[in-house]
Amino acid sequence: PNPPPAAAGPSAAGPGGPPAARQPRRTTVELLRGSVTATLRGLLRSGHAVRHGARRTVRAVEVEAMAVRSVMQGYLAPPEPLPLILLHASKGSQPRFIVKIDVVCAVERLHVSLVNGVPQELLQLALHRLHLRFKQDLASALQPVIEARLDVGHVQVDNQLHRASLPVVLAPTAAATRPGERSRRRAADADEPTIVVDCRFHQMVGVDSFQHLTVRVAPLSLMLEESLLFELVDFASPLLDALVLVRGHPCGVGTELPKRPHGGGAHAPHLWEWPLLAPEPLPALERQVVVDVCSVSAIAVDVKLRATGQAAGTGQARALLAALLTIFGNIDHFPLRVRPHTVRRHLSSWDEFTRRLATHYALAAAPSALTLLFSLNITGGIPELLVSALAGLYGALLEPVRVGLLLGADGGPAEFLVALRDGWADLGRKVVLLPSLFLYRVSSAVSEVLALLTLSPIYIQRHTRGIYASEVPVSAGDGLEDGLGLLVAGIVGLSGCVSKPYRGALHHGPSGLAKGLVQGVLCVLRPPIGVFDLLTKSCEGLTNSSILGSRRHARQQQPFALHPDRLVTPFNEEESRAYALLSLCSSRATAGRTEFFQHAHPVELRSGNHIERRVVLVTTLRVAYGRLDPLELIFEVPLERMARVELHEPYTHIIVWTWTEIKVLSDVGTSAVPNVVMERHIHGSRPSQLRAAKDHLLLLANQEDGAHLRRT
Repeated sequence: PNPPPAAAGPSAAGPGGPPAARQPRRTTVELLRGSVTATLRGLLRSGHAVRHGARRTVRAVEVEAMAVRSVMQGYLAPPEPLPLILLHASKGSQPRFIVKIDVVCAVERLHVSLVNGVPQELLQLALHRLHLRFKQDLASALQPVIEARLDVGHVQVDNQLHRASLPVVLAPTAAATRPGERSRRRAADADEPTIVVDCRFHQMVGVDSFQHLTVRVAPLSLMLEESLLFELVDFASPLLDALVLVRGHPCGVGTELPKRPHGGGAHAPHLWEWPLLAPEPLPALERQVVVDVCSVSAIAVDVKLRATGQAAGTGQARALLAALLTIFGNIDHFPLRVRPHTVRRHLSSWDEFTRRLATHYALAAAPSALTLLFSLNITGGIPELLVSALAGLYGALLEPVRVGLLLGADGGPAEFLVALRDGWADLGRKVVLLPSLFLYRVSSAVSEVLALLTLSPIYIQRHTRGIYASEVPVSAGDGLEDGLGLLVAGIVGLSGCVSKPYRGALHHGPSGLAKGLVQGVLCVLRPPIGVFDLLTKSCEGLTNSSILGSRRHARQQQPFALHPDRLVTPFNEEESRAYALLSLCSSRATAGRTEFFQHAHPVELRSGNHIERRVVLVTTLRVAYGRLDPLELIFEVPLERMARVELHEPYTHIIVWTWTEIKVLSDVGTSAVPNVVMERHIHGSRPSQLRAAKDHLLLLANQEDGAHLRRT
């Protein structure tokens, strides 16, 4: 309770009065409670201050750490150009939020085929060990950075035409193998990728800024064949015509204004009015490109060209084109080399940047024109052979000395002797290989020129396919055997000196006689052509032997089989391997018709512990019998030439009787064509396989197969 108020009196006002009443003292408990409360309040205030101070300190430390990290990145990373155009571009392209992306895509194998309307497979692109990485992250306060890297382990483009002399168009040089090798050393099995593209860039408004752009390409081999180029032109011609029609549409872009039609009723379509009403597009600003460092590795391409006589035909223009392609279109080896190129601190438009790169590589490849002239087969490729010979001399004489000096006393004489042995062995191989290559190139070119002078398109194509066959001889014996066959064909062709004038006069009178005389006189060239063919195939077999063999590229897979329904079916390896026998068959049976796959009857022939795989291939035009590994044709029979088919006990072989025309007697020109009956055997060890093949062949011989009747 509060104390009562003091009484009022004179002593209260006067100085001499009694003293005023004092406040009562607080108890000890109250004093302690007050002090404790004040202390706690002070501690709470101090805790709040410490906590806020700690937060401010941590925040300041983080800011300083980010600043230090940014400075260190600026020192370690290459300098980033920031001209005025980049500052303006970055201001207008600030994203509202940044999405971090890190995508990795890996594909082990990817095959893409180009198929025409037959349908026939023309090209196949094979990509192995395809690895793609795309990453987007915030690198600075201006723009997000994009990193992309593409690795392709193996790239190959195959020529899928059956009678292709060059079955591969583009492949790594290291992927080539020697004929007859069982263990193929392919670039697809190597760790080094064929193509590598690595870049780091910023994308802004109207500007693409590359911090670095790196392109690495492994040494490649490019092989072009005339027949494939003609097929690609035929394939692309309708597409180009369609593009011209689209661009020539009245409402299309870049077309002229059609004339206004005269007359016409009220419902006549006035298409000429629409271009007037259509708004004109505003010209878009060309994007700029800024490149800090653009590095392209050295480019090494070994070019090989082959002219197969497809341009030969009637008319002076085609004859001239065939002559030029025959002389200048056959090159066995043309080395195209371009040094590495680097572009630094570049700012321009994309068109100017690409034009600059194209100009650089065109000027860098210009000195190779002289090398191309000396690489023609007609000249023998003397510079390349001289360089190879000098390399062989260096390896035999100087390389062992260099190895001995490098190893010194630590290596001992063993390494010196190994290097000496390898160098002299390589020199010995080149002593035989280089003259054989020279004779092969010159004799094949001379043989092709002489065949062109015969003015017979059929003979030119047949001769070229014999010289540049898809299956090359793999030994000197095989080359000699093929060459003797071509020599005999050339000697037999001499009979045209008599048969051509006789048949020309018999069918066309005096004009045919005159034409036949010219053709008969030109048949005198066929025996010399046969001599050059013998030399060509013998040298080719020697150069492709297992000891001296030059490496050759092989397809990734065989072309898919064409079925009569003209539908592209899933790839079947067994059918494609059997269908590959057509590459060894004669083209006279087709007579311009398309040949489709019917059936492939497998036949196994056991010889001791070895089982040989063979096949009986049935198409809409013929029956072919041959081996699969290695691919070899034993015989072929047109369907209309089959006479009789039998299979007797102990069921070890099928007997096929066929009608065979006597070519020598048929050239006389009589109305009756003489034939003989030939007996052929299809051997096998499994009766079930032979029965299945015999039943099908019997239907064909009796013309009871529906597919045989529908082939026309």
